[in-house]
Amino acid sequence: MKSSNMLRRLIIVGTALFLLLSPIAGSRVLGKGKSTEPDAAYIHSVEQEYVLAIRESLTEMGYTNAGVTLTKISEDGFTHYTVTIHHRRIDRMDETGRQALTDVLLLEQMDLEHCSVGIQYLEY
Repeated sequence: MKSSNMLRRLIIVGTALFLLLSPIAGSRVLGKGKSTEPDAAYIHSVEQEYVLAIRESLTEMGYTNAGVTLTKISEDGFTHYTVTIHHRRIDRMDETGRQALTDVLLLEQMDLEHCSVGIQYLEY
């Protein structure tokens, strides 16, 4: 009789443990899964790195202390960035000179998928 009571208790305890632990185990197996979309902190750091790279490029070309801002418009999973640059010497350039500068600056790539980058020059 004792062994059958012991067996019953063992089965009840085992079943209770299984029922208690199965949701935890299931969530670990299923998990939230890794999203293919980068998180906001990563995107922000990539954007900051890009602006720094543009500023460094401008400084190397002699346009120190250029004003550089980055704006973005996101729509349907695609983001368009606009880099706005202001510098006194660039303001005085003709369109051909600005296009050549744009071509050089666009060689710098933003490390994000599903985005495009355009450059404009702020004039006063």
